[in-house]
Amino acid sequence: MPRVGSAKILAARLVGRCFSFVLAILLLLSAWCFPAAAEDDRLPDVPQNSGMGSVLLCNLENNQILYEKNADKAVYPSSSVKIMMGLLATRALADRLDEVVTVSSGMTAGVTGRQMYLADGETITVQDLLYAAICGSYNDAAMVLACLTSGSVAAFVNDMNAEAKRLGTASTYYTNPTGLHDPAMSTSAEDVALIAREALANELYMKVASTRTYTISPTNASPERIFSNRNLLISDSSRNYFNGNCRGMNVGMTDEGGWSLVTVSEKGGAQNLCIILQGADAPSNELIPVYVYANRLLAWGHEAYSYRTILKAGETLDTRSVAMTGISSSKADLVTVEALQVYLPSNADVSSLTVTINLIDDKLTAPLAAGQVVGHAAVTYEGHVVGRASLAVTEAYERSGFLDAMSTFRAYLCGRAFWISVAVFLLLLFPVLRMTRDTGGRYGIRDTRKPKPRRRRRYKQSKIRYTKRRF
Repeated sequence: MPRVGSAKILAARLVGRCFSFVLAILLLLSAWCFPAAAEDDRLPDVPQNSGMGSVLLCNLENNQILYEKNADKAVYPSSSVKIMMGLLATRALADRLDEVVTVSSGMTAGVTGRQMYLADGETITVQDLLYAAICGSYNDAAMVLACLTSGSVAAFVNDMNAEAKRLGTASTYYTNPTGLHDPAMSTSAEDVALIAREALANELYMKVASTRTYTISPTNASPERIFSNRNLLISDSSRNYFNGNCRGMNVGMTDEGGWSLVTVSEKGGAQNLCIILQGADAPSNELIPVYVYANRLLAWGHEAYSYRTILKAGETLDTRSVAMTGISSSKADLVTVEALQVYLPSNADVSSLTVTINLIDDKLTAPLAAGQVVGHAAVTYEGHVVGRASLAVTEAYERSGFLDAMSTFRAYLCGRAFWISVAVFLLLLFPVLRMTRDTGGRYGIRDTRKPKPRRRRRYKQSKIRYTKRRF
């Protein structure tokens, strides 16, 4: 029996040691996993950009820059020129799409590079020319559109520069509508972003720039033409680069300016604009680096950033006093009109966001209608405003008649009309006083009639009669 008891004790000790060993292993595994969790909280690394001279990736909804490299540097624009060309052409010719035009040799004089070889005397529609120049990126079609839009290529180039100036570009100057190299031409990724934003708002331009393939019917000088979008992120002609999230805008290259790529990627409710200038050319039989890098950068942007709900619709953010109601305790709740979603890094701490309330006027003043928008809430992240939400009052507030009258009178006393009235009164009073002094009276006008001679009073000594009273 003692031996049996000893065996049970040894077995219990063995089980206890095994349990302790397993627990220690679990603790070690937990400790080993914590650093991995910390790594998950970090943003993924930005793709390497060797061979890319100028890069800009930004979110279009709040203009937040996600990544940039030499974005303000002036460089040769290369084919990005065609974004401005297409923007002006679609604006001017949107109502003339079915119009048939005749191409002349003067319209395409001096053109080189990528062409669809429009012939002298060839008849073609305006719509076909737009698709050829914007979707197919053909230089001769761009030259014809320039002549149709402004009367001549030179006039069109002047219009391009004027529009660039209007949009606020700092480094952009054009000498032709095609992007063929000219040492005098320049732009920057920041400038291209301004132009791309404007083009993005043009429905016709984005429709043409986002078309995968297009067919031009036979003309009097050419059989049927079929071409794919020059931007291989959109065209399915090469599965090595295709990106189903991309729309528009332009891709091309020159020996001096390198590759230029501008496109918009839409995913998860976010629109990210990607601009690459001075991209390196690809060695023979290798993938084109600008497409490969653009796909990696766009994927990184959608992975590293996402929309987060910061404010809910109808959420009360503050309570403010309402003036001019006649009731000192009048207070109004400021509530959000709509929910606010903000595009933030995936590891952003929402508690670090700052919400600032900005009223349209300095204070709330009656009358106010229920649901009336009175200001907005600005959300700031790391010193930058990343979102705004409209604020409204939930109740109506009537204006006090007495306070309204007093306010009107006070406004009159403090207003320009009152002081103008005072100035006019003083100006009129001065000549009146001067005229009064000139006539000899200080406080009134003297009577100029001849005075009558003063008569002397004659006092007659009256006889006083005394009458004896009879008693």
